[in-house]
Amino acid sequence: MSSLSSKSGNLKERMKHLLSTGDKADLQFLVGEGEGKELFRAHKVIIGSYDVFKAMIDFDSKSERTENVPIEIPDISANAFKVMLSFIYAEDLSELDGDNAMDVFYAAKKYNIASLIDHSRKKIPMPNHHTVFLLYAQARLFDLEDLTKNCMAYIEKNGKALFESEQFFQVDQNLLCEILDKLINTSELDIWEAAFRWADEKCRENAIECTGENCRTVLGPALFKIRFPLMTKEDFLKIPSDLLTMEEMLGIYQFHCHPPNSPGAFPLKFSSQERICDRNEGTLLLDIEKFSEFARENLGSERSSETMHIKGMPWKILAQIKNENDFAFFLCHTASEEDPNWSCKCSATFRIVFQKNGAKDYTWKFIDHILTINQRLMDPSKLHNEDKVTLAIDITEVEKFDTNPNISNGTIVMEIYKLSEFAREICGSERSSKNEVSIGGFPWKINAKIKENKSKKCMGFYLKCVAPTKNVNRSLQCSATFRLVSQMSGTEDLIGKFNDRIFNSKITERGFDKFITFSSLMDSWRGLYDKEDDKVTLAIEVFVEEPKMDNFISDPNKSTGKIVLEIGKFSEFAREICKSERSSETVLIGGLPWKILAKKMKAMK
Repeated sequence: MSSLSSKSGNLKERMKHLLSTGDKADLQFLVGEGEGKELFRAHKVIIGSYDVFKAMIDFDSKSERTENVPIEIPDISANAFKVMLSFIYAEDLSELDGDNAMDVFYAAKKYNIASLIDHSRKKIPMPNHHTVFLLYAQARLFDLEDLTKNCMAYIEKNGKALFESEQFFQVDQNLLCEILDKLINTSELDIWEAAFRWADEKCRENAIECTGENCRTVLGPALFKIRFPLMTKEDFLKIPSDLLTMEEMLGIYQFHCHPPNSPGAFPLKFSSQERICDRNEGTLLLDIEKFSEFARENLGSERSSETMHIKGMPWKILAQIKNENDFAFFLCHTASEEDPNWSCKCSATFRIVFQKNGAKDYTWKFIDHILTINQRLMDPSKLHNEDKVTLAIDITEVEKFDTNPNISNGTIVMEIYKLSEFAREICGSERSSKNEVSIGGFPWKINAKIKENKSKKCMGFYLKCVAPTKNVNRSLQCSATFRLVSQMSGTEDLIGKFNDRIFNSKITERGFDKFITFSSLMDSWRGLYDKEDDKVTLAIEVFVEEPKMDNFISDPNKSTGKIVLEIGKFSEFAREICKSERSSETVLIGGLPWKILAKKMKAMK
């Protein structure tokens, strides 16, 4: 028997010796499976300092397990268990490496050894062609968010090669579902072809023919992660005819032939939502080699970077020869031009990356720059002319608008579900539309609030400018039509209007405090309340303009004057809610602006 006294006085060395010899050990573990099983001896007094092991030891004591009967641990590899024991005894991490880090991480998690969890996590390697799918599965199992993102990014970047690899064919159906669902920069046809190759391999493993029907069976729920409606008609024709049911195919053909929201007899069984990326920032890079040759090319010659998706939108750097002395450096949004109202907002820092250590990059910045279908490029020019340049654009704070922010009119819609619950809440409770709508360059929302009028609860209905202006002295003028939208044919919307109201940094919300009582709103005869879904629909049509003195008429120096207001469609005005209004044009009299305001009020009894 080796003696502890034969070792040096170093405590860690003595503990290593104790572990390796098993001297005076009173506990045994049989670790691993099959031929990889290995017997380890340990000391209760040492490993019992960790709660999970202590609970295990206490349980064995109560169950009168003999010391000669080892505790079996089949779910941990012998190598990982050895590394864990070395850490417990002597904080020795010499055998922890990238090859066993994930197994050690699992062991440390199982036995709640916090320090070893951190050490092993840091040793987990970045994914590569051979390990990415295994690491992805383990990252999901252990909830390692950063590793999951790294694996998905690697799959996205190298998908073409990976989806033909043996490692891909070994993933299980659940992992396949997640990968197909999360792909962003891969075409839907490529996603289908990857799924088909996986299904073909599974059919071979099960010795069955890879027909469309068998392919559908082995794919299971993964089939519905493929967004067939996003394919072009030409690509969709490449799908085996016996893969989808007739109803599924008709639903997709109908989607291709009609607007997405049009009613149809065949429901769409597959997602038609564009694959989007939630991140709102990123860095684009473009290396231009042999820059002197590029500079001698014809005017309009270009170089461009690879596309990067930010907020689900495609971006790239575009460098272009402008004239003999200059070239332009663009941030380019490569979205489809099918939507004339497409727009987004972003901030960007343009950089020429200096090649020498310690030198600062040459930079330009754009803050809150609006890009629309007609304003796609941001262009700093006159850059340094060197034989190699590296261009970079750091994009931040990307925000996609539902409509073109430069248009002066638009409609905001909000549906309030569980209206009956909302009606029972206290005064001041509110609901607001989920997404902002940009109109006239400003973001707008609908707000609905609970108000009280003579002990009756009412619904207040408001238009809110979420961020009216950074300049406290600037204001905007807005007219709006408020609607409670009818839910039943044969009934009319309930309408309220205001004209030419001013919004500024102090006045951000305008509307009607007592648009309707909840009791009236929920009366079935009005047709405004969908009782089955317990919801109402609110809409506001908004027209925005900058208040201008040019709108004022008449001579401002006159001390007398006449103002006229004609109210067209008076019968409609009469049916609107109380405090709806019409106003005349503004007339300057005595140097001051005047107008007529007509409001609908309650009739006198």
